[in-house]
Amino acid sequence: MRWLVVAFVVLASCTSHDGVVESSSQPVVGGYFNQDAGPTVAIFRCNGACAFTPYLNPLEICSGTLIGPNLVLTARHCVAPQMNVASGVLCSQSTFGAPYPANNFIATPAKDVNEGGPWYVASEVAVSGQDGDLICGNDLAVLHLRQSYLGAAPMVPRITSPPIVGETYSAIGYGDDLDGGIGYRHERDGLLVDCVGSACTLKGLDLAPAVDASEFEGQTGLCGGDSGGPAVDVNGLLVGVTSRADATACVTPVYSRVDAHAAWLQAQAVTAASEGGYELPPWAYTPLPTDGGTDAQATDAAQGDAPIDAANDAPVVSPAQASGGCSTYPRGSRTRRAPTLSAGLLLVLVVRKRRRLC
Repeated sequence: MRWLVVAFVVLASCTSHDGVVESSSQPVVGGYFNQDAGPTVAIFRCNGACAFTPYLNPLEICSGTLIGPNLVLTARHCVAPQMNVASGVLCSQSTFGAPYPANNFIATPAKDVNEGGPWYVASEVAVSGQDGDLICGNDLAVLHLRQSYLGAAPMVPRITSPPIVGETYSAIGYGDDLDGGIGYRHERDGLLVDCVGSACTLKGLDLAPAVDASEFEGQTGLCGGDSGGPAVDVNGLLVGVTSRADATACVTPVYSRVDAHAAWLQAQAVTAASEGGYELPPWAYTPLPTDGGTDAQATDAAQGDAPIDAANDAPVVSPAQASGGCSTYPRGSRTRRAPTLSAGLLLVLVVRKRRRLC
């Protein structure tokens, strides 16, 4: 087998030429405007404590998903700085620093952040660190909100079965779509899981695998501003969280597998339900596989064992079932490029600038 060695490029910054901030990142490419009232939300990191009008002191924008009325799942790089990334993300070396304070974050379920709130300030930040602070394999975090949002049903995480090679998913996020500006919720359907865990052949400049065992590689369409947004399976279950993607072509997206962090997610759900005074959702006490959602489980599923998601006791629909018995993948038209860090953090000021230019 020939391994493809790739370089990672940091995508957590923007550029400025004349004092005006310009974004160097891109969108859920080729998607459509999602006008739902959640559960996918926009997350702002503010310069200090967030005010309820976040345009007063915003720094960056990410995406996230309500998995409880007061619990938002997102990427860890959206809530903490990255270390050892001067030459790009190296899975053997690049790490996270300590999370920023919780009051630096505010979320909104608005389909267009330019329309305003409602706004929900975070009360606590929690990060998944089952493998320590390495970026690869640990790019998952939650925000506990001070108040619950009741305007949309939370999305159910698929915690008992891994993604399957070739299965169909949808990507959702607030990244710039190169047409309508940043801060508009967009969705792209019909994407396919390319590989899972150790079956992914990309390697970094450190010659370490570029995709961790607890991650999977998707098809295309994700870049800056979409970080932390969900990969949603055909049953409407949250199967992955956007981690990183190629900086220039919006291909080779890498997602954190929620099933690989199931026990941690269940613990966060218990805390959130206690804080919010609501009934614990069934997925939060669903028995977990004894292997903890390992790479082997994903391999078995890829070989034909149809997983059952205990959250709704329904089989995960295969790509062939979802497309009427025909599932194709245009590999010949796809360029294999480097997944970059942080499918990105975009300055919120760009939202306003792009809005005026449209």
